[in-house]
Amino acid sequence: MADCDRTTFSRRSKADGFKAAASAFGLDDVHIVTPNEGDTAPQFSGRELAQLGRKAVELVVEERRQTTALVTFNDMTAFGAIEALRARRIAVPAEVSVVGVDGISFGELLTPSITSILRPLDESARMAVKCVAEQLLEGRCGGRSVIIEPHLIARESSSSPRAAPLPLSAQVQP
Repeated sequence: MADCDRTTFSRRSKADGFKAAASAFGLDDVHIVTPNEGDTAPQFSGRELAQLGRKAVELVVEERRQTTALVTFNDMTAFGAIEALRARRIAVPAEVSVVGVDGISFGELLTPSITSILRPLDESARMAVKCVAEQLLEGRCGGRSVIIEPHLIARESSSSPRAAPLPLSAQVQP
């Protein structure tokens, strides 16, 4: 899973949840990749998010060649990861699957189209308003956890894992 070094509570929660879910399915070799952004605070524009994906791929290719999939915190980071993998002539998804989290429609226009986890924001907003209204009007809902199920949008950037590690020759091609 690719993330930024300047992790927020929301991102830590996503990372913890991702690791717990992976472990529940017997996937214990899960690592959070945090490219070092130096001393400047990231702006999280599309360009910077894509750059996080590129940096995550650099770390994965150098340090974790057995990686079969990257899951990023958003689709723009997935886009950057796919770009970096292609530059190294690593086939997506034949050698490494890439999954984003957002479900943005732009992801279906790319080649390969990005598999993504859609978070139903409209349902999240409805539940937040409902909880606030219940708390204000009736004194209920405080401290209650609400789970909203995400939806997988399976597209071209994911497939079954490969068996062998990435080749040592996975260098950036001009």
